[in-house]
Amino acid sequence: MLPLARARRHARRHARRVAPALGAALLALTAAHPAGAQLVDFEDTPGGYQFFTTSGGLTFDIFLSLDAQFGAGARSGTKFAMNRGTESRITRTGGGTFGLTSGAFAQRAVLPVAGVTGPGISYGATSVNIVGRLNGVEVAVQTLALTATPTVIALSGAFAQVDEVRFRPASAMSSQLLFIDDLNAVLTPAATVAPEPASLSLLAAGVAGIAVARRRRGGPRRTPSRTPSRTPSA
Repeated sequence: MLPLARARRHARRHARRVAPALGAALLALTAAHPAGAQLVDFEDTPGGYQFFTTSGGLTFDIFLSLDAQFGAGARSGTKFAMNRGTESRITRTGGGTFGLTSGAFAQRAVLPVAGVTGPGISYGATSVNIVGRLNGVEVAVQTLALTATPTVIALSGAFAQVDEVRFRPASAMSSQLLFIDDLNAVLTPAATVAPEPASLSLLAAGVAGIAVARRRRGGPRRTPSRTPSRTPSA
């Protein structure tokens, strides 16, 4: 049986060896599976040029759900969204913060529906500003260059934690209207933080301690030798 002091020294040495590898594994796992990742593709919305409020855990204020009859705005599936009005905004359903990493955006095309937008013709912006806000303060602004084909555009890291996203004209002569599909959202954004060395060492020491304890229990047991008793001579 190992003495207690010797077992502790063995556990500390083992912890120092496994802590770096354990930390790297934890970081890789976190990066590969970001918390709360969500693809918002609008397939759960009604389509047919109808207003909707929620999709994929996000709330859309003054947005329309469209399908193929209204243009080529869908990147995947058959439905997509169009913002409507200068106060169109995206928030998290139920409140709180969220993140946006990318989305498929396209220029708002001709809408061939008589009576829907005056004479039935409406053109969208060639560029638009997307604005991220947190606690009433603008924390992110990015200009999106739009084409007639839905194009995936990566958003800056400043959109990683916001509580509201709005769309604004990129210039005085521009519109803020556009087609949107396949938003990549993070509903519980959390920065990937390297575990503290002390925490890793503690975890590794626990693992090493378990290994030592198992080895001690599984090792061969020694039966103490007994000295034959002597029968006193007569």
